[in-house]
Amino acid sequence: EKMNAGAKMAFLEDKVILEAVQKGMDEMATPNIDLGLDAGAKLFRLKLQRLIDEEKTA
Repeated sequence: EKMNAGAKMAFLEDKVILEAVQKGMDEMATPNIDLGLDAGAKLFRLKLQRLIDEEKTA
């Protein structure tokens, strides 16, 4: 029961942070600052956006 409570608390903490990150991405007021360590994620986002754009025009 204690482990379950601890896991639930950790999830709820992550949920708050992830919701704030998503809100910031949805309502972007400033440009992204790309770091070298973000290269993989940036390439993935660009590829995904290209696929979405292609699907919209198909």
